[in-house]
Amino acid sequence: MSSTCARIHLPIQGHHGDGNIRIRHPGERASWVWHPGAAAGEVAVLRFHLEVDSPAGGEEVVLHLSADQRFQFRLDGELVACGPDRCSPERWSVQSYRLSLGAGRHRLEALVWWLGGLAPMAQMGLRGGFLCAADDAARFATGSAPWRVERLDGSVACERHHLTTYLDTGPCFRVDLAGWHAAVPALEPVVVAGPPTGNPYGLRRGLWRLHPSRLPEQRHDLVGGGRVRAVQAGEGERWCERSDAGTAAWQALVDGTGTVEIPAGAAVSVLWDLGDYRSGSCEALVSGGAGGEITVEWAESLFDAPSTAAVCADTNAAVKGDRARIEGKVWAGVGDRWLLDGGARVLPSLWWRAGRYVRLQIRTAGQALRLERLGVRATGYPFGPETAFTGDDPAWERTRPLLVRALRACAHETWVDTPYYEQLCYVGDSRLDCLATYVQWHDDRLCRRTIELLDWSGRAEGLVAERFPSRDAQASTTFAMLWLLMVADHLDWRGDRSFTRERLVGVRSLVEHLLELRGADGLLGRLPGWSFVDWVRDPGWNTGVPPGVAEGCSSIVNLHLVLALQAAARIERAVGEAVLAARCEELAIAIGRAVAERWWDEERGVMRDDDGGATLSEHAQALALLAGILEGSRRERCLDALAAGAGMAAATISFSFYVHEALWQAGRSAAVERRLRWWTALPGRGLLTTLEHEDPVRSDCHAWGAHPLFHEAAAQAGIRPLAPGLERVLVAPCPGGRGLVAVAIPHPAGGTLAVRWERQGAGWRCRVVLPPGVTGCFRLDGFSAELAPGVNELAPAAAGARG
Repeated sequence: MSSTCARIHLPIQGHHGDGNIRIRHPGERASWVWHPGAAAGEVAVLRFHLEVDSPAGGEEVVLHLSADQRFQFRLDGELVACGPDRCSPERWSVQSYRLSLGAGRHRLEALVWWLGGLAPMAQMGLRGGFLCAADDAARFATGSAPWRVERLDGSVACERHHLTTYLDTGPCFRVDLAGWHAAVPALEPVVVAGPPTGNPYGLRRGLWRLHPSRLPEQRHDLVGGGRVRAVQAGEGERWCERSDAGTAAWQALVDGTGTVEIPAGAAVSVLWDLGDYRSGSCEALVSGGAGGEITVEWAESLFDAPSTAAVCADTNAAVKGDRARIEGKVWAGVGDRWLLDGGARVLPSLWWRAGRYVRLQIRTAGQALRLERLGVRATGYPFGPETAFTGDDPAWERTRPLLVRALRACAHETWVDTPYYEQLCYVGDSRLDCLATYVQWHDDRLCRRTIELLDWSGRAEGLVAERFPSRDAQASTTFAMLWLLMVADHLDWRGDRSFTRERLVGVRSLVEHLLELRGADGLLGRLPGWSFVDWVRDPGWNTGVPPGVAEGCSSIVNLHLVLALQAAARIERAVGEAVLAARCEELAIAIGRAVAERWWDEERGVMRDDDGGATLSEHAQALALLAGILEGSRRERCLDALAAGAGMAAATISFSFYVHEALWQAGRSAAVERRLRWWTALPGRGLLTTLEHEDPVRSDCHAWGAHPLFHEAAAQAGIRPLAPGLERVLVAPCPGGRGLVAVAIPHPAGGTLAVRWERQGAGWRCRVVLPPGVTGCFRLDGFSAELAPGVNELAPAAAGARG
């Protein structure tokens, strides 16, 4: 009888204020344990294991697992769970699994590591610990069951990467397989924290306060394929495309149809193009090769540079060129090393990497090495198939998969900014990721998780953190304000009022802290933290911060406040708090009027960035339009200026979302289509994902650049919420130069909301299919009609698009 493991969600019972005072979750009935010879803050890599016997006919057990900092859990040698989901000690993730165990003996094994400050920046923690609890079986629980622990960190060394850029995904590991597989003492673990005992005086222990996340298990599947581009002797710094017998043998290995043998005393380098942007760890089954070593490094692209050393000396300025080309380019990557002991081994990995290219460097000593299997143990959020989209623009059809790939590559236990360099969850990035998700997938659990983590980050200081989880706190007033828009977005597109009510403490606290930052004139002046807006390279912008911020006279940050208050008003009104909603609305109107009065330039017909007026930006124009602070001719002049874009600091990839949004809402589709040409050129540059910003660029994979996926549904098809959760919708297509668009987006009530329109002669033929109970309004070129549940057929007359 086989064994299975499936993740389930068991919520906390009781108030969070009772955390570490009273038991609120079955995971708290066990003890946290650790190796008796490892101090609390000492780097340690441990293997916990337990042998259990299941009765004839098998049994079903629910286990609750957690660790600090990370665990990999194996059942009978098979990897079935990883965790804990990224979190902070105040709400530490515990994950529940239903195990169906066949009759006989089973081995439960958890590889747990604590790296302290060497760990990825996104990895928070208190001290080393491992927890396993079972609902009704003390024979599985740490602290009572006969778990044993082995210490492996003597065989693991942490090494620093050699790229001179901000890369904070943890160390590079060197693993000595002889030590990893050596017979080491299996000791009884020591208890470092027992279950809460219910202190009658409300005293809380300064330990982990368990809080399960609603996420599903991340991927663990093994994938191969791709294309071996070259095999050459030596270190493999500079590359040339090759196709010969040696390359064919390696290709068969990654395809799963062959093996490779490397003779004794050899050195070989292999360049493997995964053919996709992947996140995971390279998994190889090897035998022999005692005294040799294997190094596996990952990269997003190769570089047009004189040497690897030149790239490492100034990574941010290194030129990549066509990402699909390798000829004459040099390698610079990040990865891990394994020292071989001659046994038949699967190379163990402690953390995942990301990229398109993998370089293997193999050196053998006195024994030949045989590679039996080579693949990538992929990880990432398990999204299903994305929304179907049809159009008549071949360039867009080639570009769309690139955007979806970028979105998937940045979806993990949180949304991450870049899977290669940081793996950190930033507010500004995640807002765009979530909006794209709402129109691609029914599954919105990753968005909920991201919103609530960011909410909790602000409970101590009032302002939502710029990024979270993060060991080093980072403050940004601009990104904190965008979190309010994230909550309102989720309400608009998903309509979950219960989840929204859970955010009210954070929403109201943030609003009050923002209002406290205003000066006597009612406007924001100098702000705490990094007021990042966009990676603009124009003079006057400093490290992504607009002009006037340092002096306390920025129109852009005050427009952020107007939008934040408008979002807070929508949230309050949706949960029935009309008085609080009206207060936020009145404040937004008053601040918006003050912004327009202070920074509108009547002579030029634009919003100024600051009091000096020497600099103009697309950012100020777009935010003013979205905030609705301009009326009549002012609004039209501002729109004309934004559409033209002349004489202004231009928005880069991420902030282009707000520019597109302002132009789409005003019907200026021709202007947006001109801007989208930048995206449709990406496949021709060999890219598989969207960039952080234009070349020269650090990151080739930043999901904030996938935001056009949102506008294909919300602008081209024209689907917008008129009530929370798309209970009532506006369908107002903005065709531009296109003749056909068809899209079906997920609806939170179930099923899909489908829109199809195409030009027919001098008019349009449109079909809108609404789920049961959903109504709406259709508008196109002056034509309007009410929409009813079910199929709606419409035939409005056509008119030209404005630019």
